[in-house]
Amino acid sequence: MTSYAYHAGGASQLFDVSGGGSAAGKIAFSGSYDVAVHGPNGFVVEASGDSSTSGVEVAAAISGSAAHPVFQVKVTNSASRPATLTVKGRPGFVVGAHGQHTISLDALAGNSGWYDVRLSLVGHPEWHRRFAGHLENGQPSRTA
Repeated sequence: MTSYAYHAGGASQLFDVSGGGSAAGKIAFSGSYDVAVHGPNGFVVEASGDSSTSGVEVAAAISGSAAHPVFQVKVTNSASRPATLTVKGRPGFVVGAHGQHTISLDALAGNSGWYDVRLSLVGHPEWHRRFAGHLENGQPSRTA
């Protein structure tokens, strides 16, 4: 599978990844960043922000079983003050100082396996995270 990483104002990178494989790359930035990674089947990860939001980290994972995968987003706040996040289409939440919060999304229930999670950090309009794509379970699916 081929994936592309783009940095606003910078060169794109191409990654060929075999099924079940992984790839790593680095994108240099100074002060602020705006990065998007695109892959097959509607997969996209976007991240933008600047060094003032370095205490808030977000990671995505798939849990559950092969027959019923669940999409999860884990937010970690390593800063000494709470962070308030909004999620498009869902209630927002606060991650305490040095705390964590996990969002679980059962994309197979009602969304035909499609997910699109968009996070914003209150007080930092430049900070944005987006995870979108389709969870596969070996069953026929449909376009959302």
